[in-house]
Amino acid sequence: MSAAYRREDVLSASSRNDGSTPSEPGRRLPRFAPPPGELGHTAAQVALAWTLGKPGVTSTLLGARTPAQLEDNLGALALELTDAQVARLDAAGAITLGQPHDLLAGEPIRQVTTGGLRIEARR
Repeated sequence: MSAAYRREDVLSASSRNDGSTPSEPGRRLPRFAPPPGELGHTAAQVALAWTLGKPGVTSTLLGARTPAQLEDNLGALALELTDAQVARLDAAGAITLGQPHDLLAGEPIRQVTTGGLRIEARR
C-alpha cells in the first residue's frame, strides 16, 4: 500500500520477462499511490495515515530502515484524510474473496448448514 514497490519495479524484477502481468497485488499497486501533489504527502505517509484511521487498528508497524524513512513515516501523523480519500483508498484495496467464500456465503449452503436458523444481531 505504501508504494514501496511500483508496478515497473515489480515487472522488471519478474523472472519470467515475458511481458506477463505479475500477481494481482502487483496490478493494484499504482492505484494506491496518490496523484502527485494531491495531498502534499508521500505514498508511505498516506498509507500509514489510512491504516491509523481504521477502527480496530491498535498499532502500526513501520518498515523504516534509515532515519530519513523514519522521519517520512512519522509525517503520517500530520495527515488527516477526508472521507472521500479514505473511500477511494478502501476501494483500491478491496479484494474479491472468490471461491470457496462465494459458494459458502450463498443462501443454499446456509440453508443446508444452519437449517434456516438465523441469529439476530445483539441489541
